[in-house]
Amino acid sequence: MMLTIVVVLSIASVMERTGATKAEVVGYFPLSLFILLASCWILEDSPMQGIWFLESQFHLILNIVSYLSFPIPLLIYIQKSYSIKSGFLKIIQIFSISFFIINALLIIVDHYNLSTALTVSHLILALLFTSLLCICLVEYRKTKNSDLVWLISGLVFIGLTAIIQAILFYSWDSQRSNTSAFAIGLIGFILILFLNSLQKGLRSIPKTKTFSELTYSVPCGICKLRMDEAFTITYANQFFYSQFGYDESEAAKVGFSSFFFNVFPKDLPTLKNELDKMISSKLNSYQCEHRFFRKDGSIVWILSRFNYDFEHPENGVTSVLFNVDDRRKMEEQQRVKEEEYRIATEHSNKFIMRYNLDTGVAYLQKSAADLMGLGIQIPNVPESIISSGIVANESIDAVRQFFNEMKESRRSGSTQISFRVKNTGEFRWYQNNFTTIFDEDGYPLQAIISFYDITAQHQKELAFERWQQTYDDLPKQQMNYYEFDLTEDFLEQQEGSMFPALPDFVRGGISKCMHFIADLYVYPEDKSMFISFFNSDRILSAYLRSKKEDRISFRRMGPESQQLWTSASIQIVPDPYSTVIKCFVLFKDIDKQKRAELLLMEKSTYDSQTGILRREAFIESFSSRIKNYSNDATHVFIIADIDDFKKYNDSLGHQAGDEVLKAFARRMKSELGEDDICGRLGGDEFLICLFNSKIGSTLKTRLQSLLESSVFEFHGMKVTCSIGAAIYPIDGTSFDELYQKADNALYYAKEHQKGTYKITNS
Repeated sequence: MMLTIVVVLSIASVMERTGATKAEVVGYFPLSLFILLASCWILEDSPMQGIWFLESQFHLILNIVSYLSFPIPLLIYIQKSYSIKSGFLKIIQIFSISFFIINALLIIVDHYNLSTALTVSHLILALLFTSLLCICLVEYRKTKNSDLVWLISGLVFIGLTAIIQAILFYSWDSQRSNTSAFAIGLIGFILILFLNSLQKGLRSIPKTKTFSELTYSVPCGICKLRMDEAFTITYANQFFYSQFGYDESEAAKVGFSSFFFNVFPKDLPTLKNELDKMISSKLNSYQCEHRFFRKDGSIVWILSRFNYDFEHPENGVTSVLFNVDDRRKMEEQQRVKEEEYRIATEHSNKFIMRYNLDTGVAYLQKSAADLMGLGIQIPNVPESIISSGIVANESIDAVRQFFNEMKESRRSGSTQISFRVKNTGEFRWYQNNFTTIFDEDGYPLQAIISFYDITAQHQKELAFERWQQTYDDLPKQQMNYYEFDLTEDFLEQQEGSMFPALPDFVRGGISKCMHFIADLYVYPEDKSMFISFFNSDRILSAYLRSKKEDRISFRRMGPESQQLWTSASIQIVPDPYSTVIKCFVLFKDIDKQKRAELLLMEKSTYDSQTGILRREAFIESFSSRIKNYSNDATHVFIIADIDDFKKYNDSLGHQAGDEVLKAFARRMKSELGEDDICGRLGGDEFLICLFNSKIGSTLKTRLQSLLESSVFEFHGMKVTCSIGAAIYPIDGTSFDELYQKADNALYYAKEHQKGTYKITNS
């Protein structure tokens, strides 16, 4: 057994010299301690019950201590040497140590019961080895580590011998003192662990030598770094130092022992952060580019690729370094050229897109990507752009046609497209032009697309087209069209024959031309409004306030002084091809439509039976007229109701009833002043408002006059009415308030004596 310990420690020493990890080397010392304790127990192979009767107390303590403690270094060795991270294994270690301490204290205080202790220790060891076997099986299933096969085999072997020993111990009293079966199992287990450690030691020697030999001559920098704060270099090949201008001896003299030794100061915080991120995120590999100083003080760009086995952090980090200085300089030159081109395109208000015809991928400038709300790289163009929803519906076909022309190998092309701008969410128009780049064989590779905002020009062109279409669709005898240059203030063009053509002597500015038309053709009552509408100063002032369209209706003089309704429309549009401001004037005959509208308005305003205001029109007129008077003015709100109106319908028929309503309405209207209004509420109820009216005796006189004028004979029957009146603002200031008060007064008059009036609160 001592020879085994010596060999194990020799293996550890050899592995340390050949570059094995610290964990691998340290793990052999617990193995040696396990073998020593197990050997002590085996050498003390005697019946446990009889130990109490030995004269030497030392043999007793040695046997018990070695038996109870040998699992502890075994568990530590398994964890270190086989890199098992199971938390359950740590729990077993703590439990084994606790069990040993409890038994040691019992021995010290002389309360140790051997028979009970043997039974408990047998159960504990059985549970320990069974749990350990399960942990190893789970770990092997995850890692497929071949070394675990040795360990599992040893655990199975010692488990079988332990079962045999337990059967002998608990079944035959004559065999209780015989521990040879378990001793054989323990020796076999130690032998298996020894052979496995010997295999790992022999395996590490060629592996380490091969790594050094292979990497030393590889034409790139290779190093191994310790996982400490400085990322200390534990190994580096000759090219690692040479790419910085050093050889190995020079690097040792200047203290080049840290990976951070010659990192460019501005890049050092970034590099450290990236390495910390790699470790904390448990990334197996990572690469980055940073600047380093060479021996002569020059700066070189280095691509560093790191490999980190987070399952075995004790192995450190392996790094491979490549000099990428030439590539970085080319990229910088290309970046400068692209920046120059970007600045040039921004100064020209153009955006750039590069379209790969083979892959269908488009690459946008950042400014263009921000404008469109898309990424810098867009796959599956044009369909992905269309599906994003930024293209206006009327431009979808134009987008597809535009990109199809590129795929058809056309050298250049253009189109106008409307798409939504991200910042404002509005759709704007863009002029799009492309130029195709071909290879030496004439195969199309890429297309360069430039686009710029033409919304203002597009709107001007649309305005021209819209006005052109408007007067083209009208019969010439029912319209006149005039086009003025407001900048120079002169008439450029005239069309139509509703008015005769303007003679040459009046072809000046818009004001002069419109004065001439007003004098000859505009109805006198509308002339002042017409001239004011076409005042050039008013038009320009409205344009500066962004009011570019306006419209009025007026009456023109037709044959035999007939009044004909006419519309006058103006639109101010900057010329899309110059700095001139244009003013379009369109006169259109609307006599038929206007008269139809007036008739319809009249029908909707006045009651068809009585010719007085309808209820809604009365309310609107009442509410608007009150605002024209001062706050201290008084007005009288009246409800008049024909007494016993039903008898006229029942005895004479509904047509006779309608005649009564018409006659009553005429009599009421005849009693009203110029500012007063009268309306029909519905049925036989009527509304009257006497504006700016005096109250007191004057009001009573007027109400009595209304009653008297409403009395008349109809087919031998006397027609009378009752009146309820409310005072504004005493009884209310709104229609609803005054109506309610007047209605209450009317009800009072009807109840007490028909054919009379009642004023609220009087």
